[in-house]
Amino acid sequence: MFTEIQQLNLILEGSLKNPEELIRLQAGYYTIYAENCNAGEAESGNGCKRMYGEDGVTITAGAASQANISCAVVNAKVSVVFNANVKDRFKDNALTVTLSRPAVSDQFDVRVCEATYLTGSKTFWFNAGSVVTYTISGTPVGSNNPLTLSGSIKSSALVAKDNFELNVSVKQSTDGSLKLTASVDTMVEKGDDITAGFNPYDKIINN
Repeated sequence: MFTEIQQLNLILEGSLKNPEELIRLQAGYYTIYAENCNAGEAESGNGCKRMYGEDGVTITAGAASQANISCAVVNAKVSVVFNANVKDRFKDNALTVTLSRPAVSDQFDVRVCEATYLTGSKTFWFNAGSVVTYTISGTPVGSNNPLTLSGSIKSSALVAKDNFELNVSVKQSTDGSLKLTASVDTMVEKGDDITAGFNPYDKIINN
């Protein structure tokens, strides 16, 4: 029998997909985690919501053990929204927003995401700990001088469950020239929490 703390990562793969197959473990304390994707997958392309949770369970010889894992969102959401007043103000309606995140240690390379007015509003997901900046660029109709505006989504690193909207619009100066404006909405309405149980074996059997 092991007396030290042991770690066991169960990702609902391999033998766990077969409810008829038993998993035999040494008696002791284990940490079980569940996630819908890993941190790298959560930042692939535009990214996706990442759910994660873990729980500890003590396994005793000859006795049944149960672990209940509560999963929650562990990354952050940034939406780029274009104001209607942007339409027909830039050449070919080409207005681009670039979101950038520097490399994070040796695990994640520099990440660059792009949204354009022509493709419409976009949603991006970033891992917690990301410091995200934005650059907006476009050339006004009747001008050869591109406009550029840069800033930060947040003054510090994003944390789990952050939900921001970057609203992009334009203003007209007294001399008739255009000026890019951007605001970060930190008061995005949050949906209701949903509390529900999930048994992976039941799901497998039903499917």
